Amino acid sequence: MVTPYYRRYKYDGTITNSLAYPLTRSLYGTIIRQPIGGEFGMSGSLAKILAHQKFGDSNIAKFGIDIWMTTTAICEGFSTAQAAMGVKLHDAKDPAASLAPMFEQVVGSMFSLMDRYEVKWKAIKGAQSVDLFGEDVEQKPVSFEVDFLKLIQNFKTGFKKYEQVIKTIVQDDVYHELKAVSHSHLNKLHFPDELWAKTVYDCAIAYNYGPFPSNTVLEALVPLYFAKTASFILSTKYMSSSLAEAIVEGTAEVFEEEKDHLSNYWNIAKKKYPKQSKKHAISKN
Repeated sequence: MVTPYYRRYKYDGTITNSLAYPLTRSLYGTIIRQPIGGEFGMSGSLAKILAHQKFGDSNIAKFGIDIWMTTTAICEGFSTAQAAMGVKLHDAKDPAASLAPMFEQVVGSMFSLMDRYEVKWKAIKGAQSVDLFGEDVEQKPVSFEVDFLKLIQNFKTGFKKYEQVIKTIVQDDVYHELKAVSHSHLNKLHFPDELWAKTVYDCAIAYNYGPFPSNTVLEALVPLYFAKTASFILSTKYMSSSLAEAIVEGTAEVFEEEKDHLSNYWNIAKKKYPKQSKKHAISKN
């Protein structure tokens, strides 16, 4: 499979930057910068495998389709590469205004696939780069405005609404750190990468093995994504998109470093909570 490699504005692709890229990299050991890029090249053999799979997770049939194809290609042993596509040209999406449904669909699909490919990701340590074809020309992407205040408002409102869910599904130390973030002053909000990685991992576990319905776990994670996005905006406010890319890479590296957190607590939750009928199964015909 060949995925696109784009130059993007630093606040474009926040779902990719904060979750799809670092989680795919840490889980499956493959450094694919745009795993939900929307354009793919694939062999007939991969197309045949995809065509014969069926899934009970409606998220995959929506915005989850890209991550499903990418993850399937990696985990079924197909070669992967990237093609330089220049600047990403599309309608910009303010993460505060329009990305919550997309977030739930993409992340729900990723979490579902983690259960299917548990044996695969548990065996992976570290990550390897893939070939990049074409010339990666340095181009300046078009900037756009992000409603920072709305991000903060969405975070604080959502955290208050889902605090008891969050408190239940994440580890105690993670919850206390998240609580501290929720009390942060507007322009001093800082969401450390280590905390974000552990939060995502805890939510992935609870999505598959936990006391709440899967959709409730996703809804509880959304305001935390808003907080992480706001923190990223503050930390990269005076950076170019190229410089901000180093921050994204740092986040991905932390996901790799914190992977033991996922493995350890996944095993504990799997014993504690029998597999529930959460309607996100994926299977082959």
